[in-house]
Parts: sequence; C-alpha cells; structure tokens
Amino acid sequence: MFRKTTLALLAALGVASVANATPILVTMTTTPNIGGTGNYALDFFYSATQNASAATSSEFTNYNLDVQSVTGNDLLDPVKATTQSLGGADVDTWMNTVYSLLGFGNASYQFNNYKPVGIGSNNPPTNRINWDVFDTGTGDTNDTGAGPPAPYKLARIIVAPGSTGTAKFSAFDSTSNGVPTIFTFPYAAVAVPEPATLSLIGLAIVGGLGFRRRKA
Repeated sequence: MFRKTTLALLAALGVASVANATPILVTMTTTPNIGGTGNYALDFFYSATQNASAATSSEFTNYNLDVQSVTGNDLLDPVKATTQSLGGADVDTWMNTVYSLLGFGNASYQFNNYKPVGIGSNNPPTNRINWDVFDTGTGDTNDTGAGPPAPYKLARIIVAPGSTGTAKFSAFDSTSNGVPTIFTFPYAAVAVPEPATLSLIGLAIVGGLGFRRRKA
C-alpha cells in the first residue's frame, strides 16, 4: 500500500513538474525613432501557454519586468502619470496585463524601482525600471473571445539612443512557473550601411590601397 501511494505521489509530482515547466513565449522587439522622437521603444510581447486541450489551458496571472541601463539614465517616461495603454500604441513607458490591454479593466502594480511611492512620482529619466504587474480579470488566455489573439504587447519602455542594458521579463500563468527571459539592448545612434553600400566602401578601400601601392 505504501509503495502504491509513493508511486502515485511521484506520478503526480511528475505531472506537476511537466505542467510547471511549460514555457511561456515572451519576445522583445525594438522600434527606432518611435513617434519621431529619436528614441527607441522596447516592446514586450506575451503568448499564453494555452493549447487545444482545456485541461492544460493557461491563464495569464502576473509578470515582473526589470529593465536596467548600464550607460546611465537612459530609460524615459514621457507621460509619467500614465502606467498602461489601451491597445498598446502610446509612445510612452507603460505596462499592461492582457485584461487591461484589451480594455476590460485596470492592471495592478507594485513599483519595486521607479515610481516607488505611486503614479506620477520620480521624474524620469532613470537607469532602472522594475515593476510587478498583476492581472485583475479572468478569461484572458490566447483566445479571450474579444479583441485580437495573442501575442499581446504587455509593456513598452522608451529608451534613449546610444544606451546599453538588459531587460528581464518573468511572466507567470496558471500552468507555468515564470522562468525569466533575458534580452539585451545595445544601440548605437548611427545609421548602419546597407550591404550594397558596404560593398562600395570595400571596393573603395581596396582601390585606395592599390593606388597607394602603385604610387610607392
């Protein structure tokens, strides 16, 4: 009897481990010269781990976003009194949940770093933003029944050009344990030549070397 109970417990733990190991897809994209400001936008997207089986469907619960610049006070917040964005299009620093992004209700925040005493405090710029963001609704998986499907843009951080740093996004849902995804953002405020331009530059250098050798 003890052996059967032990095996059952181990099996249950095995199932739980598989469930907790379910990955959450988190991605980051960058947009240069966002809104014509000359700054960059770091956009963070979340896709729930829901699949076709209702037994393993997941629901977003909360996340932590920790963005740190190593080059100084490069993290900007043009409208510091705003903390979320309906639809996720505002040129500002904000963080949403799926629920608030789609306009169903407000998100809840814990300001661990930057705005620690509430919305509107601590003038930007800063070198670190670390927020815990909590969902306040239910039913917001990959298929909410309203609004666009996943992935959902849950956060945007406005960053000055020339900055370097890291962004750690730890998303949690009802079937996974929030393993952090770490991104880096090295930016240079210079234009990158296209391949054709690079080829011409290479030919010019080779030609110059040939001319100098012939002249010598």
